[in-house]
Amino acid sequence: MQRLFLLASALLAPQAYGNGFDWAPKVSESDADASLAVELSGIDDARIADYEAAMRTTVATLPRNEFGRLSHEAVHYVLHRLFVARFGWFFKGLEPNEDESDDSARAKDMILRLQKRLEEPSGNKGFSLHELAVLAAALEDLVHQEASIQLRAAWKASGFETNQSITREEAENVVASYMMIFLAARDISAAKRTDLIEALRKFKKGYTDWEAAEKWLVDLEIKTWGPKTEAPGSFDFSATEKMVQNIGKEFGHFNDMECKALKTTLHELEHRSPKAGRVRLPDFYNKSFYSHWRFNEKVDYLKDMGALDDTNKEQPLVISANYAMARSNCLEATDFFAVCCRNECEDLMALWRRASAWNELPRTASNELFERSALTPYRHRASFPSLSGIASRMSPPRRTASSICMVVFLRSGCTMRSRTSAHIPTKRPPIPRQLTSGLPRVASLRPLRR
Repeated sequence: MQRLFLLASALLAPQAYGNGFDWAPKVSESDADASLAVELSGIDDARIADYEAAMRTTVATLPRNEFGRLSHEAVHYVLHRLFVARFGWFFKGLEPNEDESDDSARAKDMILRLQKRLEEPSGNKGFSLHELAVLAAALEDLVHQEASIQLRAAWKASGFETNQSITREEAENVVASYMMIFLAARDISAAKRTDLIEALRKFKKGYTDWEAAEKWLVDLEIKTWGPKTEAPGSFDFSATEKMVQNIGKEFGHFNDMECKALKTTLHELEHRSPKAGRVRLPDFYNKSFYSHWRFNEKVDYLKDMGALDDTNKEQPLVISANYAMARSNCLEATDFFAVCCRNECEDLMALWRRASAWNELPRTASNELFERSALTPYRHRASFPSLSGIASRMSPPRRTASSICMVVFLRSGCTMRSRTSAHIPTKRPPIPRQLTSGLPRVASLRPLRR
């Protein structure tokens, strides 16, 4: 499947789209050092305290090294969970088994550089919660710096100097250009205003769901800047900078709507499968002929994604959860993070970790825990036993939260991620003809979702 948030290259004009935004400078090591110095200075202690509070329970459940501190692996796990939960960011360099692309390698180098500098005062013995919070804040700063760099490029390509003020309408156009850069994964070459206007016009025309994205963008502008009637005046660079930072923070939540639609579509195809959480291969491919979803990966590709159950060679099946969360369905939005479908099973495991820190399950938390656990990939609410029902069959009479959470997790149909899911081919071969021959084709399919 081609994701919604990347435009098909066939729709793009070669003179407006090409070698990417490579002419825009990237975040440097000196920028990373400066960000770390700012966070260590104590200028924004409240922000560090907020990060500590967000990670405290997760950290409490993790093993410590011989010095009573967190290892690098534990640090990466906590930060990965934090950024996914807070912003929907799959931060490059933090995920296990991820590919070794240039962006991932560069992000990993930045993370290791900051880790080394933070560990030096303790003699490289690991991380405390406070140091972990400082590292999280510094990494978020790098994301904001990258957004500012790309905004500066869009601002200048629009014909404005960064030290001048512009009207709200002009600011909205600059932000729309930045949004195009973001959604096209920076694959834009528009060094002057006429190129940028033409690129944006073609992008709006060819982008499958630009209307929904634009509505979301307008709502975010009102949230950030206020209604036009209240804030019609001039805007400087810092005002638009705040807006693009909010795009990065909020877009993951917008992306969740598309992911839920994908998961719902796959779930609706599961009724003919002999196994739960699986889709028959013919049903998977045939969906492309009567909907906007383009499920066109070949069997070998699905296997490399970790999304193929071929235990029965005569009837291979697509693993719905693994397919939806495959890295190939992510938007590589920036050098530092990708936007992917959230793994609700990881969210449930995080809930289990927090519950295990409670030791006992408070009665007042039971309903909330059940509702959270019900948000698994396909919402099999009817198949979930009530928490009270689970507890009544467990002993001793006082049931631990961790035990109840683990039972619910196992009942939810969560599928563990394949170790090979990050290492996938870059080309999608055509659908096998024998699986689609003789089927009617819909005359008008929506544009390819990429």
